[in-house]
Amino acid sequence: MKSRGCRRPTSTFSSPPASATSATLYGVVTDGALPVADATVKLFDSTGLPYQHTMTDAAGAYTLSGIPAGTYSLAAVKDGYLLSDAAGVTLSQGASTELNLTLSADPTLALGAIAGGSIANVSMSMVVDGRTYNGTVSGIIQNNAGQAVAGCFVGLYAVTTDLGVTTETLVSVTKTNTEGKYLFGGVTAGAYVVKAKLEQ
Repeated sequence: MKSRGCRRPTSTFSSPPASATSATLYGVVTDGALPVADATVKLFDSTGLPYQHTMTDAAGAYTLSGIPAGTYSLAAVKDGYLLSDAAGVTLSQGASTELNLTLSADPTLALGAIAGGSIANVSMSMVVDGRTYNGTVSGIIQNNAGQAVAGCFVGLYAVTTDLGVTTETLVSVTKTNTEGKYLFGGVTAGAYVVKAKLEQ
C-alpha cells in the first residue's frame, strides 16, 4: 500500500554476533545533561544492517563487546526520545573505544500521535534476544525515489488474535532521523506491524 510518497519500510531484527572478537565499544547515553537509563543502543555495520544491541544501565552506561574490526555506526533510542544522530566509529582488533550518545526528548511521541493516516504496513514476528531479554525493530523509510524520509512518524503495533478477531495495539511511537532510520527497543516476543506516516 502506497500513499503520500512513502513506500514500504524495511524491517530487520538484530541477533548476537556469530563470532566473538576482542573489540569493545562503550559509553554513556544522556539527554544532554542527565544519564538515560534503559535506552536501547544499537550497532549497525558499514552497510547499515543491524549488528548488535544492548540496553543502558541506571547510570546510562552501555558496553558492546565481541565486535570484529571494521567501520560501524551507533545510535540510541528510548520511548519519548528521538533516535540519536548516528555516530560513526572504526574499530580495530583489541580496541576499546568510548562513544557517548545524546538523546533529545520529543513530546510529540505520544501513543496517539500516529493514529490514522498510515502509509505502510509491515507484518513481522519477533524473536527475543536471549542476551538482553528483548529485541529491536529497525528499518528505513524511503520515498518512491529511494530518498530517506526524515521526521516520519513510525508506530509499532502488537498484533493479537482472539476468537478469530485480529487486534492491533499501538505499543510505541518514534520518528525517523535525518537518515530515514527508525528504531524500537525493548520489544518482547510476538507478532507486530510497523505503520508509518508523513507529517502533513
